[in-house]
Amino acid sequence: MKVELFRSKKEILKAQYSAAGAQVRVKESITGVSRELADLSTTMDRAEDKTEKMMAKAQALDEMIDSGVLTDYTHTSDDIIEKN
Repeated sequence: MKVELFRSKKEILKAQYSAAGAQVRVKESITGVSRELADLSTTMDRAEDKTEKMMAKAQALDEMIDSGVLTDYTHTSDDIIEKN
């Protein structure tokens, strides 16, 4: 009777250990994915910030060209002469 009880308890412990191991693997997998998503979100935020800054710079340069502070040298010399 005691041997049978020992075997049953041993099997229960093995099953619990296996189930706990599976839970750990699942949770590690889930947290790994969430870390990757956080990294992806951070990367996307940085890309958006860089894009916004570059767009603002382009707009500022356009405004400076339009106001005459900067000269647009992409026009041909005929265009520049015509303006004068």
